[in-house]
Amino acid sequence: MKINTFNISLLIIAVYAIIRLIFLQLVSVGSIEYQAEIPISSIQNVQFTNDRVYVGIGYYNRIQVYNNQGKYLKMIETENYMKDFWFQIVDEKDNYIIDKPISRDIDTSNYVQPDATITIKHNFPYEIRIETNKGKEILIKNSIFQSLYFNSIIHFVLLISVLLIIRLYNYKEL
Repeated sequence: MKINTFNISLLIIAVYAIIRLIFLQLVSVGSIEYQAEIPISSIQNVQFTNDRVYVGIGYYNRIQVYNNQGKYLKMIETENYMKDFWFQIVDEKDNYIIDKPISRDIDTSNYVQPDATITIKHNFPYEIRIETNKGKEILIKNSIFQSLYFNSIIHFVLLISVLLIIRLYNYKEL
């Protein structure tokens, strides 16, 4: 195999994809506590209470907390380990309870709560729109780049594509 900058570049991309895949898997099983915001996906429940928005994300075992302007504040680890769940925030200190796992047959696109109506757009990228009873609208939305950057499938496809390109490129040289 002749080493050139093309092969080296593809190899660097492949190594990046492998490292990123491992990192994302470790975050999803709770081995790494990642405090930053993760793009919205696998939405379990959305709750508006205490003038905050709480979004349960199943794959990453967390509840993400946003202020009433839609700005990310923090995450709460659920230790639910990639299982579907339904949560309820029970006080102003962000304590919660997790109810039995929910069925995927439940319509999770609209929630009517005492303080707000919540609408979720499930198309890529996800979007959560909250209309409070006080007339305020809160929008939580990730960019396409954010969503792709945290997508394990994209990194896996990238890795396989790079390996195939390297293989085809080297096959042509023979």
